[in-house]
Amino acid sequence: MQNNKINFGGILRYVSISIAILLAFLLICAFVLPLIFSIIPIFSQNETINFGSSNIYSFKYIFNALVFTIKQAFFSTVIAMLIGVPMGFFISHREFPLKKFFVSLSAIPFCVPTLLVALAYVQFFGMNGSLNQFIKSVFNLNTTPITFLYSFTGIIIAQGFYNFPLVMKTCSDVWSKIDSRQENAALILGANPIRRFFSVTIYQISTAICSSAITVFLYCFFSFIIVLLFGAIGCTTIEVEIYQSVKNTLNYKMASVLGIIETFTATLLCLIVLILEKKSSKNRNSCNEFICVKIKKLSEKVFLSILITLIFVFFLMPFLSLIFSSFAKFGDVLSNKNLYLSIKDSIITALCTATLTVIFALTCSLFFRLNKKSRNSILIKILPLVPLTISSVITGYGIIIFSQLFNLEPNFFTLSIFQSVVAFPFAFRLISNNLDKISLQIDDVCKIFSEDKSKSIFWVYIPNVKESIFSAFAFSFAISCGDATLPLILSIQNFTPLSLYTFRLASSYQFNSSCVCGIILMIVGSSCFILKGFYQFLRKFL
Repeated sequence: MQNNKINFGGILRYVSISIAILLAFLLICAFVLPLIFSIIPIFSQNETINFGSSNIYSFKYIFNALVFTIKQAFFSTVIAMLIGVPMGFFISHREFPLKKFFVSLSAIPFCVPTLLVALAYVQFFGMNGSLNQFIKSVFNLNTTPITFLYSFTGIIIAQGFYNFPLVMKTCSDVWSKIDSRQENAALILGANPIRRFFSVTIYQISTAICSSAITVFLYCFFSFIIVLLFGAIGCTTIEVEIYQSVKNTLNYKMASVLGIIETFTATLLCLIVLILEKKSSKNRNSCNEFICVKIKKLSEKVFLSILITLIFVFFLMPFLSLIFSSFAKFGDVLSNKNLYLSIKDSIITALCTATLTVIFALTCSLFFRLNKKSRNSILIKILPLVPLTISSVITGYGIIIFSQLFNLEPNFFTLSIFQSVVAFPFAFRLISNNLDKISLQIDDVCKIFSEDKSKSIFWVYIPNVKESIFSAFAFSFAISCGDATLPLILSIQNFTPLSLYTFRLASSYQFNSSCVCGIILMIVGSSCFILKGFYQFLRKFL
């Protein structure tokens, strides 16, 4: 009887592993196929590519769009770095009020969709936004004083402050673990703090600075929603032009050309990240974390005050304005039945997406962990970066071409599969990093007790990384809820997730109603984190 139980358990384990591998293969195909099918229209004989000046997509127009794409991504990254790197220092080295609150902001770029950022900026900095209304009432003005939002300046400020928490978190994590002996030696030799930073510290945290900068650059390079809403005449990115080619002009061949240009540029940037990480890892040392001290110098207090003021004005106030402005329309929006259908569509899709993402990320992470030859392979560094080279618009475009060739209709499960590809890099990093923390001696102990690797997976590795598995699930759930790009591109019949519902309200200038939906979207997207916090709170009393 006991042997039957053991056999049944073994069969169940192998069936689970087989299903996981099958789903992983499915998601790999979901990444590769859209890329392949997005190129197919180039070889079509039905259309010809005309780059002449008479065509809307002339060489000059494409070149200007590419230049603007790179320019807005560069300056957005500069703003994120100017705020994020100094805040990374204060987080890792100093104690100050609300420090834990600023640390918690690092989750916002992953949990809060860009659509909400755009709505928040419109509500606070827009022509009829809270700030303009306040200034006009105080100074009795007839004209709008603040008009930067619908311009290049508005785009880079919104994107820069939206992404600064990512830079802050990456730099603070590395900064808190660098070897302080070189800096102490420079201090003994009489170097002042500024000289110590530029001669010693900056080289030690160069990996964090470069990787976070290029990651932010890639996010801004693929900017879509913010540019679509804020972009003035002449302010267009390659991503927006691909969308216009697919949905408005139906010029699929041009969309393919633009997609290749965009993907090639993004791939080149990812290769630069790998080269920089490889070079800097040779000189990377780690030690015990710094002991944070209170701020005593007046210069540091002033500098921190300036940073907090900028964060408050350009990061926190827009979100607070979004919340306050939504109160008046809550009743009207909540009485609309379409809202609840959208919430249902979002939750179903997000649950499928999060489940697929976690299975895919866990399968890949365990594969690298259990195979010694691939444990230090370059592939483990490339894998999280590969999905970042393909934008959601290109993915959606590839799905459209695939569906047209095989007469298929996209549905919510199709959307979940491709959203899983988008969420995979974050889930893989979370799970893989925690698996790496498990001592390598555990592998030898597992072999002594059993040669069956499936037992090690289910009895040792998964229980040890269950917290990171849940975090990966929660982040993937939030990313799926906040994604408005893929639903907008695919236009699935009788399917309107909350993100798309909110975007359509904003596009029709129903900003107050869209703000209400944005708040609901934020709550739904963060529901996994809310439930976890509620569970941990209850455990204290049980």
